[in-house]
Amino acid sequence: MSTRSIFKLPDGFEHSIITHNTPSWQKTTLPYTHEGVMRTQSLWTDSRNVLMVFDGKSGEFHSFNDPKVLNNNRGQTVNLMVAQSLLANFPERFHIGAPTFQILLSHDDYPTTNVKEVDFSSLSDGVDYAPVLQFGSTPRDEALLYPVPIKEMPFVKMVGCLIPRGATGIGGKCFYDESSMQKLMREPNNKRWEDLTSQIIWRGSDYTFLTRLGENYPGKGYNGKTNYDSEQSVFDSLMRKWDRLNPRWKAITLSLAADMEARQENAEPWIDAKFFVKNPTQINANFELFSKSGAAVATDEYLSYDEQMNYKYHIDLGGSGGTSWTGTLSKLAMPGVLFHHETISRDWFYDELQPWKHYIPVKMDLSDLREKYDWAEAHPDECQAMSEAATEFLVKMDTQQYYDETYAKYFVEHLGEVMNAYQPGSETLESIIHDYEVRGMALEKYSTCNAEGCLYHWDGHRYANDQVTEVI
Repeated sequence: MSTRSIFKLPDGFEHSIITHNTPSWQKTTLPYTHEGVMRTQSLWTDSRNVLMVFDGKSGEFHSFNDPKVLNNNRGQTVNLMVAQSLLANFPERFHIGAPTFQILLSHDDYPTTNVKEVDFSSLSDGVDYAPVLQFGSTPRDEALLYPVPIKEMPFVKMVGCLIPRGATGIGGKCFYDESSMQKLMREPNNKRWEDLTSQIIWRGSDYTFLTRLGENYPGKGYNGKTNYDSEQSVFDSLMRKWDRLNPRWKAITLSLAADMEARQENAEPWIDAKFFVKNPTQINANFELFSKSGAAVATDEYLSYDEQMNYKYHIDLGGSGGTSWTGTLSKLAMPGVLFHHETISRDWFYDELQPWKHYIPVKMDLSDLREKYDWAEAHPDECQAMSEAATEFLVKMDTQQYYDETYAKYFVEHLGEVMNAYQPGSETLESIIHDYEVRGMALEKYSTCNAEGCLYHWDGHRYANDQVTEVI
């Protein structure tokens, strides 16, 4: 099986099961130039997007990363998919002697811009900005990053699913191939609804939350003075800074209150939310004062998917990008119903899910979480129906037809639109690199891709024609 045959979309391919549309704010890609690429890159202050350049002299795609990026593995499959799809589906545009082409890719949790450093509202919309293909969470509101066009793409762990299963040698981990998801999807659900524990369950990391989007979206949740005399004093301290807590810390605070209330009433708490820390010494280092006060905000006891499946209610609290990526999908697949955390961010599949059909919506600040829990307790039939609809959606996603349609929509149609929008001038690969150097914008060679495969310069691996070889 050749690399080109793997990535070539069959002639006459038709969509039949993907129902969602492009977000309303994601407008048709406008023409952009080399200067538009530089203009967009200058706004990405924390770490710049991956720059992919097609060089007509060699007929190859050359990708460059920001040297500050520490996780090179994350972009590997994305890089390969973009280059190989363009080569396979648009041979009339990408061949030796063809004009230069540039495209920007991001595989970060969410766009690595910083509105605290860049006032996007002051930017002129009379000049061109290059679009960014965002393989992570995107803003729900275009005003946050306007006028820079963000192109919503599948998140990284789903991209690997789009390569035909028989071609796994060319790289890419598929979320659905993980053993925990295989267990959720393949084993029959024999649990009766009435036997599930009536509790909202959550375990996760103490991540930041949308820290680059201004003071309204704080990161760490326990900064400031805290009275560690007792569990009650810790709770009171957290409540005094409630408006500054991020959603995960708000859930922890609600759980502390539920614990204290349940002990007084000799009942089970309505929510059990804790940070999970693999290493007990980390709990001592990060949460020692909380533990000594009796405030159980963290645990080193792992809660497996098997154990989570015993609960009626799950919640997918957003992380650094504002969403939970695979957390949302895995919890939709469980026997219980999902309390979906609706934030200012979204992921590429959100429009295929409907509130009150697939999940119970919860506000970003969790101000309605207890109210929604009480509603769920009073409406078991509706909750069970939502759980079943959510599982059906997950089963649909894990089909070859769905993967093929996702590939066609994002890696052929969307890429083709961006390809047509680029207006090449006299720039060459060499002049582009020089332009970055002159402007003090560091580049690091990431990969070189041609019709035979991709070579990754950062680790020496080559992915070619369904084979992975070590380059000496």
